[in-house]
Amino acid sequence: MLFDFNLNSTLLLIPFLQGLIYGILFFLRWFRFGDIKDLFLGTFIFLGSFFLCPWMLGFAGWYDTHPYKDILLYVPFQNLFLFGPIVFFYTKNLFYTGMKSRLKYYLHYVPGICYIIYSLYLFLYDKFIYGDYYYYADGTDKDFDEWYQYTGFLSMGIYLIKATRLYLGYSKLIVQLVSFADAILHKWIRYFLFAFLSMIIIKLVFLVITSLHPELDSYIGNWWFYIFISFILFYISIVGFSNHENVSLVYKRAYYIKGLENPKNVTFIQNNRNIGISNETKPKKGYIKEHKEKIIKVMEEESPYLDPGLTLYKFSKMIDINTSDLSRAINQGFDMNFNDFINKYRVIAVKTRFLEGRTDNMTLLGIAYDCGFNSKTTFNRAFKKNTDMTPRQFLKENTKKG
Repeated sequence: MLFDFNLNSTLLLIPFLQGLIYGILFFLRWFRFGDIKDLFLGTFIFLGSFFLCPWMLGFAGWYDTHPYKDILLYVPFQNLFLFGPIVFFYTKNLFYTGMKSRLKYYLHYVPGICYIIYSLYLFLYDKFIYGDYYYYADGTDKDFDEWYQYTGFLSMGIYLIKATRLYLGYSKLIVQLVSFADAILHKWIRYFLFAFLSMIIIKLVFLVITSLHPELDSYIGNWWFYIFISFILFYISIVGFSNHENVSLVYKRAYYIKGLENPKNVTFIQNNRNIGISNETKPKKGYIKEHKEKIIKVMEEESPYLDPGLTLYKFSKMIDINTSDLSRAINQGFDMNFNDFINKYRVIAVKTRFLEGRTDNMTLLGIAYDCGFNSKTTFNRAFKKNTDMTPRQFLKENTKKG
């Protein structure tokens, strides 16, 4: 097989092969565990790898040699219309459990499928009807037509906005439902969406540069764009694959959050009713004050915050208050969300143990775990937020005073 191993082709060949390997690994994990998110991310990595092909194979000599030239011209290596939907549904499946396939979901892939059909039509017409290059008489790959590049990247931008809104909505909601929000905030998806945004920004930067300096709009000049894209794909492959365990943990906790015995037919964030926030009854006048007093009493007497897996649903059952009323009471009565409210009590418990001298026979993290925290990061962040000091700074300050 023809492949000219020069600097330009080889530097793109490496991330291309790496992408194929990781794509296969994602697919194998999907076959083994049935996690649809692996299918989406594996497909994204595959699309990204093939996105590099025209420049990689072009520098390898394929555009100048038959029959390799026909492969490059007629195969839609850059299916830009598929990137956006895959990113969106990958994000959605991180936050939804038990999603069922629906016709409206498949409609998102119609533009990408239409482009494949369009490419197939060009091939069939040129090769079997016209018998020569008709649509490709100018020798230009249709993947790089301006209309396609502009609409393709516009599509990517629109789906990025949709995925970001989904993530922000999840982040805003989860702190109202659980006391361990930091553990399931999906920091990975934030990095993933930023990486996807970087791909779009790099494209815009290159468009601006080449419009100001047309001489840079060349095959060699655009090679740098694909090098930057390959770095982003490398990052997504490595970090995305290593984040599988965190995602699985979220699935387990999603079922736990709802407090339902059979989680198969419900979703994590599909509607407020399934999560546990319902509007079954109209709140009575003055209920905030009444519920606030009841909440304080239970917190001080029963210490539910010591449970690291405490959820709004679980807490509502404990104090016999509708989850919707409980959420409002905490937000309006204490001016904070459920996650911060519970962690505030945990921080108070930690400070109490610090002042009692428990650090003589226990580590700081050990005390934090005893007080309901489930990770060092969450503990440090909550402690800093409530005291404006790190745990060690607090100990140092209070040791001086003593």
